[in-house]
Amino acid sequence: MKNERRFSIPVFIYIFDKEMFIVAKVLIVDDDVSLCRLLKYFLEGNSLSADCVHNAKNALSLLLPPATHSYDMLVLDVLMPDGNGLEVLKTIRAASFAIPVIMLTSCDETSDKIAAFKAGADDYLCNLNFQK
Repeated sequence: MKNERRFSIPVFIYIFDKEMFIVAKVLIVDDDVSLCRLLKYFLEGNSLSADCVHNAKNALSLLLPPATHSYDMLVLDVLMPDGNGLEVLKTIRAASFAIPVIMLTSCDETSDKIAAFKAGADDYLCNLNFQK
């Protein structure tokens, strides 16, 4: 059975609506450990559950069958040491996995955003890159 989308954009507003009693579990995929910790802290401070992984391989192992984890949302970086977040996104979409995906990345070119939306992203946010 194919998963159906349960959330509409903007995802965070819908999930954070405590009157709906939604318990959300978020998977954060980013090779920046500090950013992962910050996002996890923020989400857990808002009564959400969050897990962090730092590469594409681990993300796919948690998302695709026979994975036993269930996530309500994915926050995904584009650039990772072992692959590309867009490839992760294409893989989960090809598997009919209908989880809301927010790309959170330092790639801020219009072409990057278009590629992400074509691959199936629900939203695209540029994070601050302090190393530039």
